[in-house]
Amino acid sequence: MKKLMLVIFVSVFALFTGSTAVAQSSDISGQWQGTLHGPGRDLRLILKISKAPDGKLAAVMYSIDQGGQ
Repeated sequence: MKKLMLVIFVSVFALFTGSTAVAQSSDISGQWQGTLHGPGRDLRLILKISKAPDGKLAAVMYSIDQGGQ
């Protein structure tokens, strides 16, 4: 389970850091949804990104197919 969550985190991190120039000039906060295609099983994910008044970003990821935690 920990290995799967690490793979998910690295995948999402790579997705967002691939467009760093765009992210610096726009607000990416909100709810993002997608599907992680794995061997034998697809996992639907929700990533909620919020921006604090001081400009810092925070994110929470939910795996719908694994109980939403």
